[in-house]
Amino acid sequence: MMDYLKSGLRITWKQLFIVLVLFLYRIGWGITLYQYVKSIIVPLMHRYPAGDLPPAAVRLFLIEGQFQLFKTDLANPYLWTLLGLFAIRMLATPLLSGGLFYALHHQDQPVGTAFFRGMKRMAKPFIVYYALQTALTVLPLIWIYPHLKEAVFLVGNYEQMLLSLAPWVIGWMLYAGLIELMFMYIQFGRVAKYGVVNALLTFFRSLLPVCGLALILALITGAIALTAVGSTLWWAGFAAVLVHQAFYFFQSFFKMWGIAAQYQLWTVKSR
Repeated sequence: MMDYLKSGLRITWKQLFIVLVLFLYRIGWGITLYQYVKSIIVPLMHRYPAGDLPPAAVRLFLIEGQFQLFKTDLANPYLWTLLGLFAIRMLATPLLSGGLFYALHHQDQPVGTAFFRGMKRMAKPFIVYYALQTALTVLPLIWIYPHLKEAVFLVGNYEQMLLSLAPWVIGWMLYAGLIELMFMYIQFGRVAKYGVVNALLTFFRSLLPVCGLALILALITGAIALTAVGSTLWWAGFAAVLVHQAFYFFQSFFKMWGIAAQYQLWTVKSR
């Protein structure tokens, strides 16, 4: 297990160009969403009744908002914009993945050349894979939704609600992680022209070490995230901003490390 982690780390250091691209993508996407949500929330909060007004003013504000959301087309422009942003992400994410996986399989080529060549050559299949992965990830929510609704509306207090929701949320998160790993191996097989069936067989035969690697990287990433959150609470001001932005880079670095370690495992188990 440690051999895969070490070799994956060595590959990641050699692929810092891709880590930088992922970092810029994450921070750009975060800033875009933040600015868009801010443009909606800030004008809305300016209309929120001040604290010296009676509670009836707050109720009237909420009733008016509910009426405009459900009885008018006020929300349509915002929904279409969010749908457009989601469509852009649905296209951009598999393109970046195609470049990343192609560069991993062609380490004899310059990193930038292999990355952009992979974006071009792997675009169509990786968009299909990403759409299938998204569909399979979302599909269980059809069965989970009634239980979530029951927990939210029928449980008496927040503690009971969280206890009722926890098994369903944790189960879905584990399922989503397994689906992500499975499609990771499918993509390994695609860039290597190994075949989807053979890639799936390799994945299921190696399921224990695959999940072990993912768990180790998840624990490391979680520890870094807790450290970043704790430091921002301890150091206020500009230092907190720097730590928060640096976390995006480390998040991209560990994402690349996880994929590279899984790729090393795949190259050994697929022989």
